[in-house]
Amino acid sequence: MILVTVSIVIANLEDLRKTGKISKYSWLALLGGFLFGIGYTFDKKYVLDLNPHVYSLLLYCSMAFMNALFAGRRIIADFKAGKVTGNFLKSVVLAGLAYFIYSRFTFMSYYHGGKVGSVDAINNAVVITLIPLEILFLRDRSNLVLKIVSAIICFIGIVFLG
Repeated sequence: MILVTVSIVIANLEDLRKTGKISKYSWLALLGGFLFGIGYTFDKKYVLDLNPHVYSLLLYCSMAFMNALFAGRRIIADFKAGKVTGNFLKSVVLAGLAYFIYSRFTFMSYYHGGKVGSVDAINNAVVITLIPLEILFLRDRSNLVLKIVSAIICFIGIVFLG
């Protein structure tokens, strides 16, 4: 946990130098990570009692329902404003496919005896691959050295956990 927090500080050094504080969005990401960990634990508990295919269907339907419940007006407004284009839908379908495959492998790992801590650590070890993907697809080379150092520190922390 300390290494993850240190990696967040390093990734935000530029903001820290300019403003004297870490971006609130980085703290939101850390909170999201904690909640993700809680979700992971529930995944393991329930995927053992239920076929992973059924669990995935129910999980993602519940996420869609929560989005509609808490952000329904925003969703409708974006559709009406024409923000949901064909290219956007292609991207969403590709991301959905990636999440589908990811969750299928993860849940099957649980179902066949994988331990939450180990599976989570293995899944998070790919953090090092995000930087080249960010450069390739998002064309973002900002703070590259800081991102690499942060990813390495985070990776080391994950290795210790795994």
